[in-house]
Amino acid sequence: MKVSECQIASTKLNGDTFLKNKLHQCNFEDGAVSVVVYDVYIEKTKKVFCKVSLGSDGEFCLSLGNVKEIEDFRRYIIEFIEIFNEHELIRFQPVIVSVLKKEICIRVPKRYERCLRPPEVLECTQKLDLQLISKNGITNAELLWIGYQSLFCLISWEEVRLKMWLNTDKRVTVTLSKSGFVHYTGITEVEEAQETEKGILLSLHFYDSGYSRFPEKKFRSRRLSLVPSPDIIFKNPFNGSVLSYKIRDISGGGVSFRVPQKTTGIFPGLNIANVKIVFGFKKVISLDIQFLYCNDGVDGEGCICGACFINICPAVHTELMQILQQAHDANAYVDPACLSMEKLWNFFFETGFVYPEKYNIIASKKEKLKELYSYLYTENPSVVKNFIYQDGNEIIAHISMLRLFDRAWLVHHHAGDKRSNGFAGIKALSQLSRYINEVYRIETAKINYVFCFFRPNNKFPARVLGGVARYLKGNKVCSIDEMSYISSVKSFLCREIDTSIRVYKASSMDFNDAMHVYENISGGLFFRMMNFENSNSVQKSYEKSGFERKKEIYTVKKGYVSVGLVVLLQTMSFMNMSNLSNTIIFLNLQPGKCESKTILTSIKIVSELSDADDLSALIFPAESSCQEVDKNYALWILNLEHVDDYFRYCTRLFKSF
Repeated sequence: MKVSECQIASTKLNGDTFLKNKLHQCNFEDGAVSVVVYDVYIEKTKKVFCKVSLGSDGEFCLSLGNVKEIEDFRRYIIEFIEIFNEHELIRFQPVIVSVLKKEICIRVPKRYERCLRPPEVLECTQKLDLQLISKNGITNAELLWIGYQSLFCLISWEEVRLKMWLNTDKRVTVTLSKSGFVHYTGITEVEEAQETEKGILLSLHFYDSGYSRFPEKKFRSRRLSLVPSPDIIFKNPFNGSVLSYKIRDISGGGVSFRVPQKTTGIFPGLNIANVKIVFGFKKVISLDIQFLYCNDGVDGEGCICGACFINICPAVHTELMQILQQAHDANAYVDPACLSMEKLWNFFFETGFVYPEKYNIIASKKEKLKELYSYLYTENPSVVKNFIYQDGNEIIAHISMLRLFDRAWLVHHHAGDKRSNGFAGIKALSQLSRYINEVYRIETAKINYVFCFFRPNNKFPARVLGGVARYLKGNKVCSIDEMSYISSVKSFLCREIDTSIRVYKASSMDFNDAMHVYENISGGLFFRMMNFENSNSVQKSYEKSGFERKKEIYTVKKGYVSVGLVVLLQTMSFMNMSNLSNTIIFLNLQPGKCESKTILTSIKIVSELSDADDLSALIFPAESSCQEVDKNYALWILNLEHVDDYFRYCTRLFKSF
């Protein structure tokens, strides 16, 4: 192993007490010091790690233990000893008392040096599983030391023989893990391979100096420098030491922080679990991170490390977004802790969001509705996200999200008070959009698509959402499907019953037929958004929040021919005020041929299979000849992989977005 020179920051005299204290600390923590020795026979310098024990009369004993790199101390010249102290090296030339085969006894001198950079390598005292993947297959190895840009591992002779390891690959893929958590996977370059008594000692250099987990975006997460600055605290996975740094800036997707200099055991691509972010008011959040870069700072800033969040509890993430949105704009609230329901209902009625026709539908259920919405806005269940913009103590804008499918959230209840602020509604939409931009790449957020329903003659959504769809130019990027809407299945009567149809549970062949028809008609994102594959994730989230949710898929047949696919989606009534979260969706597989009575009869039959008090209904494609239809809705769906283009359009349309 090579030993490089350190840049000496200062030389201290009368330091024997300080050195004794540091060696006592090493003994107390069962740590090790590095001893740099010179082999006079091969004219080569080596570094070994030795345990510290206490001798007599102020002496210290440094023992090799099971280290095989040096068989006998007596054939070497002891050059100096190094102790790692935070972000610097303490280096001194010991006073040699005695030299034995496996142990040396020393006294500390009065003079020592402080070096500016950390040791070249760090002994790995934590048990990590290391696998090397090459054309020889997967080989298990023991991690010995870790450096900033390299690692040293040992492949036992048994493993060499078993896997027929040959050092012919210049590059090897390395996987480091512990208890199922993968700390690192990446390509390394073989710098050196030495045969030892126990096996082959490999020196591997990290091939990539930078790491990119996600494609670059123009509209990135908003980074904020908070006052007071939060702390980030985590354990070094290689030696278990606790590291704590001040955060420079933080967003909903990651952090950056400064360390005095590049630190051994921190490098791009490294994953760390159970990281704590501590705010000044003793608020602590826990998450997992992945380092993306460790760059030299400017103007003496040391090293700047950047990391993204890779795993965070949704509730904790919402708490973080509450802090960040409030720090950016004191009037913006995400799932507000204290909200007056009287003011919220006053806002809904005054802005005309609850218009007369809508109120006629919900009036008979007003007590249940009050109870439901009080729970939604005070208990903040995980399947709902509420965004409120206030002016002083008054609500002037509102928008909400409801997780309706496995990875798709319904955006609804958007309203703004134009009398207070002409751009209040845009502020709320911007709030929600930036929240989505922060969280959609994090797996626990469970969000790949957002969708909403709007009336085609409503100018604002037609301009904004319709404009986005036209701008993105691709139905697999953003799609709009027009559907007919029936507000209450219970209230309409089938004037004609189609007795020739039969309703069955849908099979995979029925799905394929329906998907083929939909692709020909629309080519949109409906089937991707619905995620017809069985998933218990969203079901468990609803149950945990105290709600019911059921999704059943049926096929409607005349003889052996499928004429429709019917989706029964059942949640709590009026979680969406148009009851679009508690609905029957009929996909007409024979548009232009399937009669209205067939569609309505199918909807009635499926509604009778549900235990819901009442359901709404949606028909695709929109059915103009059906008298029971109340209005048409446009179903707008956005694939969040293209959220950058969404922001590009909205920021052009609204300068304050």
